[in-house]
Amino acid sequence: TGFEALLRWNHPHRGPISPTDFIPIAERIGAIVPIGRWVIEQACHQCRHWQRLSPTAASLTMNVNVSARQLADPDIVNDVARALQVSELDPTLLTLEITETIKVADEDEAIETLQRLKDLGVRISVDDFGTGFSSLRHLDRFPVDEIKIDQSFVASLKENADDPGVALAIIQLASGLNLDVVAEGIENEEQLVQLRNAHCTRGQGYYFWRPLDVPAVERLLERLHRPALRRGRERVGVAKVPA
Repeated sequence: TGFEALLRWNHPHRGPISPTDFIPIAERIGAIVPIGRWVIEQACHQCRHWQRLSPTAASLTMNVNVSARQLADPDIVNDVARALQVSELDPTLLTLEITETIKVADEDEAIETLQRLKDLGVRISVDDFGTGFSSLRHLDRFPVDEIKIDQSFVASLKENADDPGVALAIIQLASGLNLDVVAEGIENEEQLVQLRNAHCTRGQGYYFWRPLDVPAVERLLERLHRPALRRGRERVGVAKVPA
């Protein structure tokens, strides 16, 4: 159904550098705001390009992580609006993720900013849900559309486990609050079966795909498009599909 943008730094001398190493530094020196602005622009552009590339990808979504510093930036709403306008991406297909443990200097201001972003049409997701002590307060105060179950809770799921676990409890909570829910870190079929039995309809993890670069995604979309083309030909009885 969609992708999450993952930032990687290929250093010319040191090679690949993990986000866990360079993101905290970028936040500390104030570089995370221009980096984040660029990521949103690129993610919107790339998602719209993929939608145009394959008819089966018309409703493809894109998730982008937003840091506390970005959220506090007074230009973030204008930056997102501009990225959507330039890319021509449907705002409802962009989801901005805030981590559940996010620390903001002014929570009321952060809530107002999130509401202004929602007014653009974008969706707001709480990432790593369940890992902090303020989870329920965030759900009560923040204008949230979706919660993402932290992978540590998904990792504990077993197909025939007696204890339903935190992950399944979060799914029930989300249902009661009329929120969408995504299970992160699905790595095997046992976890998938448990989540499906609990009526979790969306998930991400290595069981489906490992992180992909742009060429790999486009090859994937092409493979997914081929069966749809065959079905289309059979359904309408034509010999070929116009380019």
